[in-house]
Amino acid sequence: MKKDSEARDRELEVLLSENTWIIEGVYYAWLDNSFEQADQIIVLHTNLYVRQMRIIIRFLKRKLGVLPTKKERLKDLIQLLKWNTKYDTNNLAIARKKIETYEEKVIDIYSKRGLNQFLKGIGRNVP
Repeated sequence: MKKDSEARDRELEVLLSENTWIIEGVYYAWLDNSFEQADQIIVLHTNLYVRQMRIIIRFLKRKLGVLPTKKERLKDLIQLLKWNTKYDTNNLAIARKKIETYEEKVIDIYSKRGLNQFLKGIGRNVP
C-alpha cells in the first residue's frame, strides 16, 4: 500500500533536515526539494540488458524463495520489463528535464569503472 503524499512529503522533509542523505530518484516527480538541496545529483546510465537480466533474476529468486517475495505474477514481471525498456527514453528524459536547472550539480556515470572512480574520490573527502 502506498503512503499518502502528505505523509511521504513529511518523511522526505525529515530526511532532508539531516546533514547527509542519499535518495534514489526513480520517483523524481516529487523530489524537487531534494534536487534543490542536494550537493550532487548522480545520474547512473546503466545498460538496458543488464537491468532486464537483473529484473528477471530477482523475479526468479523470489519465486524460488531465495529472496523475500512480493506478490508478483508473471504479468507483473512483463509490465516491469516493458517499463524498464522505456526507462531511458521516457523516465530518464523527463527526470533530466526536471534537473536541468541544477546541471552544475549533475554527475553522469556510465560504467562501473566510472562509479568506482567517483566513489574513491568522495572517500577522500569523508572525515
